[in-house]
This record gives sequence, C-alpha cells and structure tokens, in this order.
Amino acid sequence: MIRSAIQRSGLLVGLLGSLLLSCSSGVKSGETTDSVSGNPDTNGPGPKGSTKGDDPGTTDPAGNGDPTGPSPAAGNDPNAEPTSQNTDTPISEDCSAPSPGQAPLRRLTNAEYVNTATDLVGDADLVAKVTENFPREPTSLGFRTSAQALTITPLVADEYFKAAQELGKAAVAKEGVVPCDIATADPACTQSFVEDFGKKVYRRPLARADLKRYSDLFNAIVSQTGDRQAAFEAMAATMFSSTNFLFRVEVSQPADGSVGMPTGYEMASRLSYLLWQTMPDDKLFEAAENGDLDTVEGIEAQVKRMVSDTKALRVYEFFEQWLDIDEAAGLSRNETNYPAFNPTLVQLLQAENRAFVYDLLVNQGTFSDLLAADYTFANKSLAEHYGLATVPEGSKFERVDAPDRAGVLTQATLVMHDRPARTSIVKRGLKIRTDFLCQIVPAPPANVDTSLPDLDGSLTQRERLDQHRQQDGCAGCHQLMDPVGEIFEAYDALGKPRTKDEGGADVVGGGSISGTRTLDGDYATPRDLALAMAQSDEVRQCFMLQAFRFFYGRDATGADACTQEQLATSFAKHDYRVVDLLIGLTQSDQFLYRAATSLDAASDGAQP
Repeated sequence: MIRSAIQRSGLLVGLLGSLLLSCSSGVKSGETTDSVSGNPDTNGPGPKGSTKGDDPGTTDPAGNGDPTGPSPAAGNDPNAEPTSQNTDTPISEDCSAPSPGQAPLRRLTNAEYVNTATDLVGDADLVAKVTENFPREPTSLGFRTSAQALTITPLVADEYFKAAQELGKAAVAKEGVVPCDIATADPACTQSFVEDFGKKVYRRPLARADLKRYSDLFNAIVSQTGDRQAAFEAMAATMFSSTNFLFRVEVSQPADGSVGMPTGYEMASRLSYLLWQTMPDDKLFEAAENGDLDTVEGIEAQVKRMVSDTKALRVYEFFEQWLDIDEAAGLSRNETNYPAFNPTLVQLLQAENRAFVYDLLVNQGTFSDLLAADYTFANKSLAEHYGLATVPEGSKFERVDAPDRAGVLTQATLVMHDRPARTSIVKRGLKIRTDFLCQIVPAPPANVDTSLPDLDGSLTQRERLDQHRQQDGCAGCHQLMDPVGEIFEAYDALGKPRTKDEGGADVVGGGSISGTRTLDGDYATPRDLALAMAQSDEVRQCFMLQAFRFFYGRDATGADACTQEQLATSFAKHDYRVVDLLIGLTQSDQFLYRAATSLDAASDGAQP
C-alpha cells in the first residue's frame, strides 16, 4: 500500500530521474521545496588507497582517482618532484568583508543518515537493519564526504526507498509522533503531524505547497482504502524519501553578486552536521526559530554547548578516514610471518586510535600530541602485543607511557598500507607524502614492473628497493617515498617494534625526507620525524586542508583564501589544540556565509 501510494506520488520517478542527473549548489528561493539541481560526478573516483604493486599507481593524494595530479606520464621523469597542493596559508589582500566559496548541495553520508533516522524514529536497531545494505560512499580526496561524489545511483535510490517504508512505519508507531488516535484522525491531527514531524525530517518548517501535497496524499489513500494507518505511514515514508531529507538543502539565496548568511534553520543544520553528524536538536530548532542563529554571537553560543555534548565525539570519523582506520576490516596478514594476527587484534588497533583521539578532543590535546605523543591507550592484550613496559589489567583501555612511539604515526595508520606478508616501505612513505604533507606523487609509467617479491632472506626490502630505483623511470618517484618509509621499518606490519624483518635479516632503521619546505633531512626513528612534523607549518597546513575537505565536502580553491587564513590564524591562536580547529571551522567565512549562485533549478519530480 505504502509503496503504491508513493509511486503514485511520483517520488520514485523523482529519485531515479533528475537526482540521477545529480545535484549541485542549492535551490532557488521560492522554488518548490523538493526541487534540486546538480552537477554529475564525472571523475569516477576509485577505491580508497588503490595501488599497483608497491607503487602508488595513482596521481592523487590518497589513490582515489581524483584528477588533481599530473598525468601518469610524469612517472617517466627520473627527477620528478612532489607537487604540493594548496596548503600554503594564503594571505589575502583584504579579508575584512565575508568571502565564502561555493556551498555545494550535499547528500547525507551513511553515518549522517543513520544518526538522523535514529533521532527521528528512536530505534537504533531498526535503523541499523534497514541501512545495512546501503552501498559504501565513493571516496574522493581521501574522504567519503565529497558533495560531488555523493550522487544517487539506482542502487542507492532503491535502498533509500526500501528504508523509507520501514522508517515510515516506525515513525508512526513511535509514541507521541501522531498527536491523536490514528483510527479517528481528523484534518487538524493530520496537519499537526505533517507540520511537526515534517519540520524535523526536512529540518525546517514546510512550505504551504508541501503541506497541501501531504494532505492530498493522506486523503487519496483514505478515500480509496479507508486505512488511516497506511495513510500516515505513506506520508512519513514519503518524507524519508524526499530530497529535503536525503540532502542538506539550502533554499536561501543572497541577491546576485552579494554574500549573505544562511537562514536560521539552514545554520542549525550546518552546525549539527559538522559537529554531531545528525539533525538539529530541539535547542537548535528553538534557536533558529527565535533568530539566535542570525548572528555570529548566537552561533558561537550554540557551538560552546554542542562541543560539550558527547555527540561531538562523532567527529572522530574525520580522523578515522584521514588515518585509514576505517579500512581495518579488510586487514589480513600471512599467518606464517604474523602468527599473532587475528580479528581481535584488529579491533584492538581500532580501539587504540579511537581512545587516543577521543582523549585529545576531550582534554584539549594539541596537534603535537596527535603526531608525537609519547603515550598511547591500550588494554592488557594490546600492551603485551606492543611490548610496553606498563601493562594495564583487564580489557579496559587506559593511557600508558610509550616513550619510543609517536602518536598516530605508530598506531594503525601505516599498518593499514602494509602487505599481508611484510611491511610496505613504499606505501608507508606515500601515506606520509600524500596525507600529512598534501603532496602529489606522480604515478609510475605503465610499462614498469612495480611488484616486489616477498622477502626470502637473500635481500632486505630496503636492498630490493635500492635495486628497484635503478630501473629507468623509477628513481624519481621512489626517491620521494622509499627513504621516508624506511624510517618506520623498526615497526612490523602489526605495529610491533622489531629488530628482524620478515626474512630474518637485521632491520636497518632510519631514513630521510626531501622535497619539503620545512622537513628535509635525516631521521633515525619515527619519533624523530614525528617531533619535526608536529612543529612544521607545512604539516599543520596539510592537516587544516584535510579538515576543510572532510567537513566542507569539497576541495579548497582560490576563492577560499580568506577561510584558509582564518583557520590558520585561529588554530595558532589556540596553541594548535585539535578541538579548536574543529570549532574554527564553524567560525570561518565558508561556514558562516553563503555566496550568491546562478542556478537553474528544475523539479526533481518528487511529490511532495
């Protein structure tokens, strides 16, 4: 019944029609509220961290297929240099007036969908079940939050449609959502439901045209079947399938050529999805309605409240994706070389990073702590695996001294890039270059054999790579990666200190880095490099760029000069505390303002 009602309403046609053409910057003020328009993602981002053998095999920062780097032919240059992305702190001529860049229309990520649906229906188990088959989001620039990549494919649309029907039933069954006895619901009750629940789903008050269409849908079902329960469920399911739920729609538009602030309700959504990854709560809705979010001071007051809420720890997903901890489920190791490997150990590595980052966020940890902390978080099993001097009792993770380790750099971050039978010097070096320095390493030539055999004791991996760099077309790029990865060879492919490699040869520690503005030199240990990186403006700027990409859903451009300058200034002012960078993201021109855009919005066919 619900499916046929929604099909009659034209919703499925809308999702599979114009939304397949995808979505871009927003909706014209005054247009039908389910009207969106868009730009298709034609870049075809590939899987995160895709590689060929022991070479990067890509031209973009995380091996994601983004067309941001030089052509693969660049790998033929034996003197190739890394290409820095736009990480220099820009000094604009005049940032006295607000200067935001583009604000693309953004589809909810899977995590945002789950959190939002759970807040609406109050049943986390049901939400987990109806979303378990959602396709994983495409990765772009190292993250799964890119507005351009988050299109709606037929498979995604079908999963959304099926989830909406179940969520519609759950919403109507939730106590207090329908403000009357459904069996005797009159028009006043129906309108109250649409206004109140619809406001939460759409994250703003519904327009008059929306209210009428939902009323018409209700009346059509009741007149044909007499089933008021099905009619309420159909309305709720249609709301969950609406582009106004699935996308973070902003309908306000400043006058042509001008800059303005989003509406209070739009600002409430910007705040809640950046800091909480979910819909606004009642206090944010109240602040929007009262006009408190129309001023910078009012926004700052809400930010202070929100960062003290445990939901703010959901920003961990940024660190999880940046550090590739989200790839841990696919980790595998050769049982001969790594007999200690098991799924439980993988979970321990994930839990270590999560506890470590949570502690930084809660206790005002700094960027230096993030990269070079001489402590970590471990329970008894993980501490014994690492060989730490201090071993906690039991399964609870506690802060423990780890004087030879170095923040996230000696946690699971680099382990994620190792091969099943051995470490990967190349991929470890590439990770530092691309995600901590924001450099682009040219791809290898197509005719070069990039594979390295597993170690057999005759040559170490370092020696094999020395030989590999003698091949034509290999030296330039490998000189950028290998010496950096070699710094971390004292840690095996499970993050454990070692003195022998997988082939039984003595590990030769130490390496070097070149082609940077601030870090060139030799480093004996990972900790030596981490301490230098923690004080490097070059690395800090890369970290800020990564945060920009994740939280704003796009790459930075020249139009973002003022925002980048503001982030850099705020980060330094607050002694590079990690949580203050996140707060700074809510105080930038990009977040606080919206530039006028030229749109040709066309109805997506969704009714309502």
